[in-house]
Amino acid sequence: MPVEVKSLGKIKRGFINFIDIYKPETAIVFTDKDFTTKEVGNTKIAYIPHYFI
Repeated sequence: MPVEVKSLGKIKRGFINFIDIYKPETAIVFTDKDFTTKEVGNTKIAYIPHYFI
């Protein structure tokens, strides 16, 4: 499962490329405050505040 840590929650092209190539079911982005989900292709990306770790 890919995991990314971003203060603003904006994912970079490299993370999107990884998802496009390996097609994981889910991915996690730890952020400062966002708590939502989005989809890129068939991958669900969960945005979770880092203080939930």
